[in-house]
Amino acid sequence: MPVSKICNKQKVLGLLMIAFGFMLFGDVTNIKEIVNSSHVTSVTIIIVGFIIFAIAFFGCAGAYNENYCFLVTYSTIILILLLTELVAAGVLYKFRSNIKDEAVKVLEKYLESYKKENATRDFVDNIQQKHECCGVVSMDDWKKYGQFKWHGSNTTENYPDSCCPNMAKARPCDSPFRQNCLDAIFDLIRKSSKIIIAVCISAAVVQFLTVVFACTLAKNLRSQYQHFA
Repeated sequence: MPVSKICNKQKVLGLLMIAFGFMLFGDVTNIKEIVNSSHVTSVTIIIVGFIIFAIAFFGCAGAYNENYCFLVTYSTIILILLLTELVAAGVLYKFRSNIKDEAVKVLEKYLESYKKENATRDFVDNIQQKHECCGVVSMDDWKKYGQFKWHGSNTTENYPDSCCPNMAKARPCDSPFRQNCLDAIFDLIRKSSKIIIAVCISAAVVQFLTVVFACTLAKNLRSQYQHFA
């Protein structure tokens, strides 16, 4: 039965997301670690996993038990999600020119917190090393935050260690990467856009077919109920 096969896969996906979210926590020992930037992602993945699993439960329960109410609930939720995704896609497309400006504001806040929060520093260092970039729109973005300590020593440098190749292990970082991180991140998004669009379209098609199958099964069950009534 198509509905049961689809919802079973959704249940597995939900469980995998929950497991992956808990794995990202690592050695969390207090609530302050959970609310930092890295663990907010973990919590989000876990919550989404629970939602997917709960939705799949209605579909599987309705298909296996031939329960009309569960199937209608399942198809309604999937339809609402599909419509929400389409609206969100339209809003993102309409305001696509503002996304870069908002990204600048968010990334600049990370730079402001770089010296104050370890989680923020690790996050920024990872981005700059991975994408070989420095600063948000320019390497000069760092100059407003003063000097930096070279690997925690008393030696100062003009840029964070992560602005230079190999975390500036050989000498202080005074000749940083030339590319800014905003362009580096958006270049990566542009390169991956075809894959992202293909995945989104495939997901939308699967959701639409799920609604069709669930509604068809629910309609057949209702006809049977009326026949035996």
